[in-house]
Amino acid sequence: MKSPLIDKIALFLVAAVLLTLAAVNLCQPNRPTVSEAENRKLATWPEFSLSAMLDGSYFSDIAAYFSDTFIARDGMVTLSKRMDLWKSLSLFYEREMTIIMDPNATQPPNGTEDTLPTLPPWTDPSTTLPTIPTKPTDPTDPTDPTDPTGTTGPTNPVVKPTEPEIPLLLDQMSMNITVGTSQTLTATLGKGFSNLTWSSSNTNVATVTVNSDNSVTVNAVADKDQATADIIATVTDANGQRFTLSCKVTVNVPQIEKPDNVADFLPNGMFIYNGAAYSQSYYGGDSKSQSFATLYDRYAKLFPSAQISVIPAPMATITISDPSILAKISDEGNILDKMESFMPDSVNFVNLKNILREHADEYLYFKSDHHWTHRGAYYAYYAFATSRGMTPTPITEFEVKVLNKKYIGSMASYTGDERVKSFYDTIEAYMPTKSCKMTINDPDRWGGIVYRNYCIATNYTSYLAFLMGDNAYTVINVPSNPQDKSILVVKDSFGNTFVPYLTEHYGNIYVVDPRYVSMDLYEEFKDKNLTDIVFLINLQSAANNAWYKYFYNAIA
Repeated sequence: MKSPLIDKIALFLVAAVLLTLAAVNLCQPNRPTVSEAENRKLATWPEFSLSAMLDGSYFSDIAAYFSDTFIARDGMVTLSKRMDLWKSLSLFYEREMTIIMDPNATQPPNGTEDTLPTLPPWTDPSTTLPTIPTKPTDPTDPTDPTDPTGTTGPTNPVVKPTEPEIPLLLDQMSMNITVGTSQTLTATLGKGFSNLTWSSSNTNVATVTVNSDNSVTVNAVADKDQATADIIATVTDANGQRFTLSCKVTVNVPQIEKPDNVADFLPNGMFIYNGAAYSQSYYGGDSKSQSFATLYDRYAKLFPSAQISVIPAPMATITISDPSILAKISDEGNILDKMESFMPDSVNFVNLKNILREHADEYLYFKSDHHWTHRGAYYAYYAFATSRGMTPTPITEFEVKVLNKKYIGSMASYTGDERVKSFYDTIEAYMPTKSCKMTINDPDRWGGIVYRNYCIATNYTSYLAFLMGDNAYTVINVPSNPQDKSILVVKDSFGNTFVPYLTEHYGNIYVVDPRYVSMDLYEEFKDKNLTDIVFLINLQSAANNAWYKYFYNAIA
């Protein structure tokens, strides 16, 4: 028999825990401004305006602010990623990529793939589907599809308020230093904040030497491997209120390193080679290649006026030429050739094998991240533009902006190897030569529709700078380009660096990430007079059942 007293005590304890957690979260003095785990800026307190309050965006932004700055949020995000890894013994999925655990795998492990859905017999939809009435033109709607100003985009706009200045930002939130060496840590102060001071939580691990340019030199002095200390930066505002932000420093005792030309294969199938971390792709088999090819051909039938192009993005192993390494890993060039052999004449298959290998001595892939760099994406654009009879803009004509010289990307967490945290990368952006307007529709991420006058956010210091990250549906208009030249790009995150180059040629660029939106592509785009449809996903995803189903469900 249940005791009412026990029930009341249990209810009281649960309520006490929840109220305490809410109070601590509400009153925490130094809320984080960036997420190290997700490599992005966190939401800030929104600026009040009457229009934002009336349309509801003000309150959704407040909710996003508390959600982003919840206590111990980064730790919970990291724990979530680790739990995803523990779910599988053979594969784990990090949204856009599948990491192969067996370095010699050329086929998916048994039992990890289910049956692919089969397309029904072809029937011309124009003879079977009812006509959808055209939405009346609203001259006051900046996203109206008939608007001659070129601000085409999703409806129901919700304009985000301007983000306020942040008190303090560090160019690194964590660093690894070997005993006897040092690194520079730089702070950026928000408007109205001054009196920058620095300190170390443990001078037996790391000391600081203050420089004259809002930076310090962090010196590693510990004699114990993996010792840690926090380097703390503090600023004050005009009212004397203090704000602090810290960078966690891990000090390592020098280890005997393997020669750079020897690949160190990790238990999860990834490997370290020449100061970079690598993952691999596998060939899904002839049957799967045929299924994808048939699916692409169906798109060609549905959109007879648009050229269907398929651009699988190889992983960084495509640039390796050492025979001793190649003998131990899957051959991505051979995988691309196999896929191409199944493509019908209706599909323009852009095989990047040769062009990426010809430029393999350039900075095409990050060392600490699984993506290609913006320079690597340029050669994909070059190959695509050439295949479509367009003249690519020479790479020398782009203005190059360096956004970050100490970027540490996804492979640091994917590999779980501390060495990767010292593989600093540079984020370079090759800026479009033409101005554009970008409209992002992703309610889950932004709370509504976001408008920008650029497609590369140069205030970001990570891969998120390109298209502002992975968004459900993005529309880019280039007023100076022909408005009857329109392209749809269905992509994963590798497409983010590819799309900005398309502003050199197309008047309207539609970008769909099928992981974050369920959209009937035929109904959405049948009347937009597309001239091109491009499928750009990484080579791991191109042999993945989940991506086949994304493409299938978008027209099924």
